[in-house]
Amino acid sequence: MNGGWFVDDGEGPLALRPSERLLAALVVIVMLFTVGVLGYMLIEHFTFLDALYMTVITLTTVRICRGSTPVGQGQIFTIILLILGVGTLAYSISTLIEFVMSGGIGGHDEATHE
Repeated sequence: MNGGWFVDDGEGPLALRPSERLLAALVVIVMLFTVGVLGYMLIEHFTFLDALYMTVITLTTVRICRGSTPVGQGQIFTIILLILGVGTLAYSISTLIEFVMSGGIGGHDEATHE
């Protein structure tokens, strides 16, 4: 049987060009920030600025303890956001490196590098 999730048959996520994977990674990062801000606003009743601040320090793993610290459900939300954020950041960095190495920034046509 010649099929399965990990076979690059020209279809699916493995067939995306580096620029498309980079765009997808950026979309996921924006979604994570949106979910993070909204989550902190709903769960912890933070203001927009406090929620944005918590999201930034959580996703960048800086986590400077200042002001309100999440408790209960907020802690669980922070843990989930942190795990998703670190994974997404790692994927985004590797995708950016692949994009640069494939000549994406230098102006070369990606189609010639397939």
